[in-house]
Order: sequence, then structure tokens, then C-alpha cells
Amino acid sequence: MRHSFFAIFISISIGAFAQDQAKYQEPPALIKELLLAPSTPTVSLSRKGDWMLLMERSSYPAIAELAEPELRIAGIRINPRRFSQSRGGSFTKLTLRNLATKTDYPVTGIPSELRATSVQWSPNDSLIAFTNAREDRGDLYVIRVADQQARQVNQTPLNTVSGTAFTWAGNIKLVYKTVPGGRPGLPERQPAPTGPVIQENLGKAGAARTYQDLIKNPYDEEAFSYMMMAQLVVNDLRSESAVGSQDLYASYSVSPDGNYILTTAVQKPFS
Repeated sequence: MRHSFFAIFISISIGAFAQDQAKYQEPPALIKELLLAPSTPTVSLSRKGDWMLLMERSSYPAIAELAEPELRIAGIRINPRRFSQSRGGSFTKLTLRNLATKTDYPVTGIPSELRATSVQWSPNDSLIAFTNAREDRGDLYVIRVADQQARQVNQTPLNTVSGTAFTWAGNIKLVYKTVPGGRPGLPERQPAPTGPVIQENLGKAGAARTYQDLIKNPYDEEAFSYMMMAQLVVNDLRSESAVGSQDLYASYSVSPDGNYILTTAVQKPFS
């Protein structure tokens, strides 16, 4: 009996020790340097051809990014905390290069943990706008090319679940969707359905299923409506002004003169 007890004690001790050591380990410095070596940056030229924006991305997403929550509704992968599409690629470093002098200028005023997407030059090339993903919200930044200084211009979190993240309306105005405030949290999925899932085509030809995770039940409809609901705003780089009412905006575009916005909204019954 003494030997059996000793064997059990040893196995328990080893198991507890293994649990204490169950953490992600760093590779050797040489391997880490090789794997995390900067890749060739993506570049974006101004229309005049006098400035170039160099955008570097990480080859490997962080574990925290991969662990972010994800909803799969209507063929879209949605981050419910940030009201954005989930796990897309992003840029981690931005640098402006003056092509006349061949001088590089790091962009200042950007977050220390940058996750930039949707980079767009203003029509006159004096500004560059981009979105930045934080853990619980998306923000809009504008870089002033003359001094390479960036600043956040939005007050309300962005909603980029579908459609264009933002668009320029002239040289100093931006149009984008925001998350409506004053709402309760995301509806919870009930452990048991309230009724059966019914599908019918009434004897007619139907479209073939082409996307994964389509809307299948009332909860999917409720969650999709919650994540898609947005308020369209115009930002003159000083303040936000709401345009129209809240709706399930799928897309929008600004007229060439900047005076009109054409919107497309999703309505029930959903497909």
C-alpha cells in the first residue's frame, strides 16, 4: 500500500506541475527574429506622386486577436465587441516618404498597438484617413501629410460590419457609420429554441446555398439586426453630425459634389 500511495502522490504532483507550466513559450531569439522579420511593406502613392505611404503588417496575428469573440451570421464573420468584421489583416506601422528628397518620416500620434485598415488619401492628397481596431471599438484617424501627425477624429465608435468603412466627401469631410448608443447589450441565445426551423420554397426553384452560416432562425435575425443597426454621420474633422435615421445600412456612397448620400438598407423579411 505504501508504494501505491507514493506512486499516486508522484503522479498528482507531476500533473499539478505540468498545469502550472502550461503557458505559451517564447522560441529562441534567432528563430523569433527570423519569423518576425518585417515583410516588404505595402505602398500607397499620392495622386500627385510626391508622397508615398509605406504600410507594414505583421506576418502572425497575436494570440489575443485570434481569441476575440466571433459571430457567424448571414455569411459574415463579426466581432460583436467592436462591431466590425473579425480577424482581418491590418497594418502595424505607417511611414511617409517624400519622393523628392527620399526622406522617410514616421507617422506620430498613432496608437502604440496599431491595427490600421482602410487607408484612403483625401482628394487633394493633404490628408490620409484610416481606421484603427481596438479591443472594444473601431476608431477613425486622419494623418496630416505636411507634418506627418495623426489624430483621432471620431467621437462615436465605428460600425464596419458591412460595406465601406468610410469615404471622403470633399477634402475635409468624412462619412461613416457609427454604433447607436443607449441600447441594451447583444441579445442572448436561448438554450432551447422557441419553435421549429421552417424552410420552404412553395414548389418553386430556389437559389443554391452559396455562403456558410446563413440566417437560420429568429435569434440569428435578432442578432443580425442588432449588429447591422447604424447611424450615418458626417465629420468635418471637428465634430460629427448625424445624417438621416438609424437603419440596417448595407452600403452608401457620396455624390461627386458631396451634397448627397445614396444609401442601401436591408429590410425584413431577411433572405
